[in-house]
Amino acid sequence: MKKALAILSVLTLVGAAAAADRPVEGKKWEFSTAFGFESYSYEGSMGAATILNFPVRLGYYLWKGLEFEPELKFTSYHYSGGGSESGALFSLNLAYNFKLKSPGLIPFVLGGYGFGDGYAHLLMFVEPLPDGVSATAYDFGGGIKYLFGNIAALRLEYRYTHWMSEKLGASNDYDIHNILVGISLFF
Repeated sequence: MKKALAILSVLTLVGAAAAADRPVEGKKWEFSTAFGFESYSYEGSMGAATILNFPVRLGYYLWKGLEFEPELKFTSYHYSGGGSESGALFSLNLAYNFKLKSPGLIPFVLGGYGFGDGYAHLLMFVEPLPDGVSATAYDFGGGIKYLFGNIAALRLEYRYTHWMSEKLGASNDYDIHNILVGISLFF
């Protein structure tokens, strides 16, 4: 019993020490969402497209600023010819949040890998997307969170995503650069 109590005490102290180094003290979870807007213009049958992105993330701080941040990004495409489609991408991201001496600012970097049908139709520049076509993607990015107290933050980030489709072939890889603005809630 004494051994178990000693082990629990040490784990509690280690956990408290690790929590003190997190970007938001005492918080292990982060829920965040954002909004991204993209517009494309190109030659071909579709002419132009507007793409809206809406990611939803639930992050868990593994150690200090290291965060496991799975993300489900919903996308909605609207073409100049009047058509529209929607898609989704599920990504497993790792982020590192830096704790600065300047209160309220948390810069971060992230990287991850995912799969889904978001943007897959752009890999071919053909409408509509053939049945069963899906894509994989990896992404990298960074940004900054501006804290409001210790419960919420404004989140601004840049994201680079590289899409690949096995069914469409390697020549249909596609690169996306996106700016996302959103909020984070810590608990």
